[in-house]
Amino acid sequence: MARIVDSYSEIYRTGYNTAYAGSSISWGQSFTGNGDNLYSAKFILKRNASAPGSVYAKLYPHSGTFGTSSVGTGSALATSDPIIFTDISSTTFTLYEFVFPVTYRLANTAYFVIQCEFNGGDASHYLQFGYAVTTHTHSGNMCDLRSPSTWTADAPYDACFYVYGNPAFVPQIIVS
Repeated sequence: MARIVDSYSEIYRTGYNTAYAGSSISWGQSFTGNGDNLYSAKFILKRNASAPGSVYAKLYPHSGTFGTSSVGTGSALATSDPIIFTDISSTTFTLYEFVFPVTYRLANTAYFVIQCEFNGGDASHYLQFGYAVTTHTHSGNMCDLRSPSTWTADAPYDACFYVYGNPAFVPQIIVS
């Protein structure tokens, strides 16, 4: 059964940023692993119009100073199954869960960056990504990935997110 590894509740959402091709294609948050195997991530999202494409959650290695200048780096460590862009509500911010088909171990006390990516649309057809503008007390910080590969730390803001994991199997030796 999946359990929360780290989160920052959607009740703190007071703003949103946009994601689309040619601009910021993903937004997310740095967080701390707990030794679990990554299962899923949730983000509070809305779309403003219809466009072709899919939305993904991606896990990245961490770079920078945690909570101040956290950004992702390198290639994604894990990519979720997609959610079709037009399946996202255009009327209400809603939590969407992205399930990861391949397990990745979130090493205990290690830092990671979880991102929600939409690399489609344009300035008139974009994903709205909910985040905390006024209340931001998570120990990590929000960051974004701009096309094609430029990371920006967005401290002191925090993304509204959940990362879920399943306990990692640890073999036990039984001595009789």
